[in-house]
Amino acid sequence: MEKKNIIDKIIEKLEKEIEILDEAVGSIHHASVEAPGAMQSHSDTSKFQNKTSEENTILALNTKKQELTAIKNIPVTEKPTEARIGACVLVDDSGIEKRFIILPGGAGIEAWDSETFDCYTAITPDSPLGKALVGKREGSIAMAKIGSKEKKLSVKKVW
Repeated sequence: MEKKNIIDKIIEKLEKEIEILDEAVGSIHHASVEAPGAMQSHSDTSKFQNKTSEENTILALNTKKQELTAIKNIPVTEKPTEARIGACVLVDDSGIEKRFIILPGGAGIEAWDSETFDCYTAITPDSPLGKALVGKREGSIAMAKIGSKEKKLSVKKVW
């Protein structure tokens, strides 16, 4: 699969997440407006909880929008010599091949190649795995601390 197609699939999924969050903000706001106030129920807990939930959802929505803009603006480098933003990386993790694409957002989103059934997972350079891989070249070993485990990854290919 071409790198642009991988990025396009991740963008599409990120746009769906944004749409869901946008709808959630509207629903939460409506619930907040409809919730009884302190004078009606001896408590304004529901209003307060809805307001807090709305603020957190708006924050998540704005973060996703910023990530989307950043992803759309990265140059698609076809043949990078080392792992960096915009690069795809194939690693060997204890005999299991895994494919990642390093992006400024969209962490955890997967894009599947319908022809080869390969899965590409978006990671950010700030994540533990991203920090371990950025700057690595084919043939390098990357040590990544994921949770409480130290993982030894062999970089098989960077493109």
